[in-house]
Amino acid sequence: MVRFALVPLAVLALASGARAQSRTYMTRHWTEAPGDVTVTLNGQTFVNHGLVGQAADATAAQSEMIALSDTQFLVLSRDGNGRGKGNGNAAVFKSVLLVDTDGATNLAGTPYEQSAQPVAKNGALAAGIVPVRQAELVNMLNPVQLGRFGMNLDVQPSTPMTLPEKLEAMAIAPALDPKAPNDVFLLVGNDNDFETARGHLNGQDFDAGLSNAHGSGAGDNDNLILVYRLTLPMKPVGRKMRP
Repeated sequence: MVRFALVPLAVLALASGARAQSRTYMTRHWTEAPGDVTVTLNGQTFVNHGLVGQAADATAAQSEMIALSDTQFLVLSRDGNGRGKGNGNAAVFKSVLLVDTDGATNLAGTPYEQSAQPVAKNGALAAGIVPVRQAELVNMLNPVQLGRFGMNLDVQPSTPMTLPEKLEAMAIAPALDPKAPNDVFLLVGNDNDFETARGHLNGQDFDAGLSNAHGSGAGDNDNLILVYRLTLPMKPVGRKMRP
């Protein structure tokens, strides 16, 4: 059995005093055999948590992954803005990425993995390190598509139909369409942090509704599931991928 894990945030050792310089994340896979570990790197998109057009000040979080094969994955990557954040800043990056680790640098057993030697300084990977390849499969910040279902990207203030901050869950299910065998339903869900004014837990009511901080909106931050129908570039067949 092969297992995979993904570091959700940039590796701390990559930073040198500025969050924007922490721009890579690691994937690891291992089998049941002890010591069989592979670590690869991926250069990640800088995001800005303030106004659009400003210099990048953070990296996107990697909130979920789905293995399509031994080397290809779907990765849910997002910034921290949207309904529920409470800062009034617009979302700038929420995407599902297709990631391929084939050909990326294996750091297992090297000083980068065995010691504190940094894999990057000032945002630049060390010489000789090859990152994984990635391509954007779904841009969840498409206002036209969101608008078809009454949703929006408003944050000053946000509304109950504003895309939430924490899109953190992802799953796929086959479309079961014989005319489109590579089609799947992609489901993306959010963590609403129990932000509701009408909560009830262990027999007690609670109010954790949004407080309109910085003009970002008040009320409940509802749970949400986005459903996309899409065609995967290749069809999973066991651990292999068939064109």
